[in-house]
Amino acid sequence: MSWQTLALESAIYCLVIFCVLMAIVLKDGAISQIHNYPKPIYDRALELGLVTEEQVRRNRLRYKLIGAGVMIVLPLVIILGINHARTFWDGFWQAYILFNAWSWFDALVMDCAYFCHARIWVIPGTEDLVDAYHDYWFHLKYAVYGLAFIAIPAALVGVIAMLLA
Repeated sequence: MSWQTLALESAIYCLVIFCVLMAIVLKDGAISQIHNYPKPIYDRALELGLVTEEQVRRNRLRYKLIGAGVMIVLPLVIILGINHARTFWDGFWQAYILFNAWSWFDALVMDCAYFCHARIWVIPGTEDLVDAYHDYWFHLKYAVYGLAFIAIPAALVGVIAMLLA
């Protein structure tokens, strides 16, 4: 498999996750993702009664399960079904690259470029929290942390590839 192929697959992977996320936001509203917001915005939404801790807990679990499903199943299809990875290292490195592609796409494009500036993400009653909405480090730090932590699910994909060999 070539780097060009993996780059194309990474772009498709990011596009699919982006579409799933946008479908959720268009259906349930930005408030459904409040668990991903900077703390000042999160606290204000609770203070205004726009959402309860119980709703946040339920949404966090629901959307994390949906996200984890898409983020694990799609790479398995790509890596095992399309690229035919059959060793731990083939599965691991391809998954690591796909997961990091999403992590950086999420941090740079979705969060820093889109979330920080698009009105669709502004929760009513929090419009004055401009500094919190424009807190780029809040978003970038997770991509930086991900460089290490993404190795865990990538290793899981590697084990699955090895077991299916």
